[in-house]
Amino acid sequence: MQSCWKPEPKERPSATECLKTLRWIPNAIPATKGGEASKLRSVVLLQKIGEMHRLQNRREEASKMCEEALYIARSTGDQTTVADLLVLSAQNQLGVFDYAKAEAPLTEALAIFNEIGKDLGRANALRVLGEVQRSQRKFVEAEASFTEALAIYKGIGDDGGQANTLRGLGDAQQAQSKNVEAESTFIQALAIYESVGDKLGQANALRGLGDVRQKRSEYLEAETAYTQALAIYEGIGNDLGRVNAALGLSRIRFHQARYPEAKALTNDTAGMSKRLNYRWGMETSEMLLKQILEVEIRSVELELSP
Repeated sequence: MQSCWKPEPKERPSATECLKTLRWIPNAIPATKGGEASKLRSVVLLQKIGEMHRLQNRREEASKMCEEALYIARSTGDQTTVADLLVLSAQNQLGVFDYAKAEAPLTEALAIFNEIGKDLGRANALRVLGEVQRSQRKFVEAEASFTEALAIYKGIGDDGGQANTLRGLGDAQQAQSKNVEAESTFIQALAIYESVGDKLGQANALRGLGDVRQKRSEYLEAETAYTQALAIYEGIGNDLGRVNAALGLSRIRFHQARYPEAKALTNDTAGMSKRLNYRWGMETSEMLLKQILEVEIRSVELELSP
């Protein structure tokens, strides 16, 4: 918990993260004696540490913890934990944009969950599979995976799972220009996130609403959604979310002919994207800066023309 005392507030874990840590530490500390019980408790510890690394975008550390835990879980024959760790492994690959490597562990995880009849595990795997398919621009397949996961989450009463799946489903719908359905889906997700106090989820849903409303040229409504999302991302220290929301806001500023503001925002996103090695952010920032430069050049040419 040393990160709680970091001088920069944005680098400290949120209250929710601290509470989660305090809840699992007593049950996750490995036993002092050897044997299977010690191995199982070590797996839980490694799995939880890996999850915390993933949530804080420390992907390399998360992958290392996950690999160690998976090795132990396989050696003890704990199929449920193996499948859970395979989903975590896929999420780590998704986080570093290696979508091809994310599919194999999900296929194995789904086979295990189907065999042992664990509905929550199936839903989690299907949701992550939907994220992978969406990232690969397989939007029809992604929508099907999200829809199947959503039905399971609803059946077992998992609000958090429903909200996360709705957010992914909204992204897949929006990518297919199903803007009416996407807006409704994001609004449902936002309501659940607000009810459970999930700040990151709220920001993601608001960003999705901003994207949908921008596509419909509803720039004022989109600006409001992006601004709210950006404030939350900054408050919780999520740089990847900041890039996505700020780029949406930059595009709004561009359409509103507020070019200096758009340029300043986009310069910030370009720097953050480079630091995060976020390819989409770098490419989108570069494209938007070129568009702004073209407008500036035309403006100068008009001023100089007789």
